Amino acid sequence: MAGLRVYMLGTGGAGAPPGRAENCYLVESASTRLLLDAGPGCAQRLLEHGFEPYSVDAVYISHRHVDHLAGLFDISVHASAAGRPLPPVLAAEEALGEIESQVRLHVIGSAAQSLRLVPLPSRGPSHLGDLALALVPGRHPAISHGLLVEHGGVAVYYSADTSLTPSVAEAVSRADLSLVEASLPPGSGGAAEKLGHMTVEQAASLAARARPGAIVALVHVTAGSAAHVSRAEPPSGAAARLLAPSDGTVVRLA
Repeated sequence: MAGLRVYMLGTGGAGAPPGRAENCYLVESASTRLLLDAGPGCAQRLLEHGFEPYSVDAVYISHRHVDHLAGLFDISVHASAAGRPLPPVLAAEEALGEIESQVRLHVIGSAAQSLRLVPLPSRGPSHLGDLALALVPGRHPAISHGLLVEHGGVAVYYSADTSLTPSVAEAVSRADLSLVEASLPPGSGGAAEKLGHMTVEQAASLAARARPGAIVALVHVTAGSAAHVSRAEPPSGAAARLLAPSDGTVVRLA
């Protein structure tokens, strides 16, 4: 398989509406599978697509909030039942301590004995198989980092939880597919800044920063933002496409 395939397994955030698992995306190249966060419902979505939950090469955890990592519980259950180790858990070096304390609360059985946490440096790229990884700092009450994943000239950006920052906009400008959080309804800019999230308007506005032909997908959908996400439109003149994905949406990037 050339390029990348991105499975949007859990497009909801905390307080997700019915039908959405929380914060879980699989990036797959010809030889490497990387899970971006592992929120509740993640293992079930992996199984629906034919993947054993423990079969990924690594799990990247963006920050310590449980809607981004509680799915590790079910992944560890499946791994323990199969007598398999837990995939390595990747996290930003500066957030590793607080992420580790939460991760250890959510892995059980024999798989817990194989837990391995791998710090990613804040500067410069890291690599997982044939994927190049670069952290993108977010602005959130917990230390949170998005991730830019690149392979063969194709790039995917995952914002994780963050308010709108220049770093976020710059990462979107580099990506062919951006998974951008859209947690709050339009008109909630003050709350978004305080809570470290983005409104649907702010997330949609990033389509103006994306390269021609790129896709900006609005994710981390909540009960308050869902109806607005489905109606969101890109800014006038934007050359990128806006996508309101559901769980199960798959995007192929050549």
